[in-house]
Amino acid sequence: MPPDQNVGISSPAVELSAADDVAAGDGRGVTPLELFFDLVFVFAFTQVTTLLTHDSTWGGVLRAALLLSVLWWAWSAYAWLTNALDPEEGGVRLAVLSAIGAMLIASLAAPRAFGRDAMTFAVAYAVVRALHLVLFTIAGRGNPELLRAVLRITPSAVISVALLVSAAFVHDAAQLA
Repeated sequence: MPPDQNVGISSPAVELSAADDVAAGDGRGVTPLELFFDLVFVFAFTQVTTLLTHDSTWGGVLRAALLLSVLWWAWSAYAWLTNALDPEEGGVRLAVLSAIGAMLIASLAAPRAFGRDAMTFAVAYAVVRALHLVLFTIAGRGNPELLRAVLRITPSAVISVALLVSAAFVHDAAQLA
């Protein structure tokens, strides 16, 4: 068949619509709150490049990689949570909005997270992690296995925040360690 004659002929396997995607999932699309939260994280990721442009040494690359890994972990944790919870639900919405605010502060402090804004970044990140644990606990309501998972990650969350706060008091190699 010549190419101009098969216009309009399609395979049923190829014709998937957005309605099919929703029917296959949980029936809930992405909310504006989730998109705004993602936008705040995009801003945080771009701030890592600002850090790198001001310190383009191997030490700067290491700092940028460390900062990016912390931000990426937080984003992926919240991406999972907003799929497990309804972000528009009253208490969840309030916690997500609070996490957005804390992440915005951390984002603004990110370019100087290894300098004068280290404590600001550490405290804002601590709030983001604490709210993550709160939301994770809410997601685990009635699910003992998920609540055990919350208990398993709590020590690492506390230790990581303690390390960030401690690092805010030191500089150079000690801070990187």
